[in-house]
Amino acid sequence: MYYFGLWQSLHVTFSSATANLHIW
Repeated sequence: MYYFGLWQSLHVTFSSATANLHIW
């Protein structure tokens, strides 16, 4: 469960970074 939460957090961060790259 802990690793799942960590992976989800990392995925959200990566998605946000990707979205920012697309915006810029």
